[in-house]
Amino acid sequence: MGKATRAEIARRVDAIKVLILKGEETGAIVRYAAAQWEVSERSAHRYMAEARELLKEDLASLTPYALAEHIGIRRALRRKMETAKDYRGALAAAQDEAKLLDLYPAARAEVTGKGGRPLIEPPPEYKTMTKEELDDEIRRLLDKVGAAGPDTAAPDFLGGE
Repeated sequence: MGKATRAEIARRVDAIKVLILKGEETGAIVRYAAAQWEVSERSAHRYMAEARELLKEDLASLTPYALAEHIGIRRALRRKMETAKDYRGALAAAQDEAKLLDLYPAARAEVTGKGGRPLIEPPPEYKTMTKEELDDEIRRLLDKVGAAGPDTAAPDFLGGE
């Protein structure tokens, strides 16, 4: 095939945008481009890069309108639910709107093992050590691997001082 025109390249990039939006994998898109348009893998990757840039631009311009649209939808739902005296539904719509507006504080999560225990149990001999002894042991181990820092402190495995 000869060299593609700008219009043909634009059509190819649009086709690849659709494939990306459908969730197709990179390899599948490259194979599609090679079979459909007889282009090299490199050209297919260039088309994909251009398609991704266009998708980013589309999303950036759409985001403020999408947010406003979804806020409007929730407010309309809330009004209908309040009219129908469905206060749980109205509250749910109001809460969802507040989440969209990022009005709630960030959720906190703490990762622990079974029964709230640490994910990794310290060796038994560490449980009888004082904080200072643990700090010394950590410094010794870090020195051994060459990663000691001036403010290295022991983790609080014991849940106390």
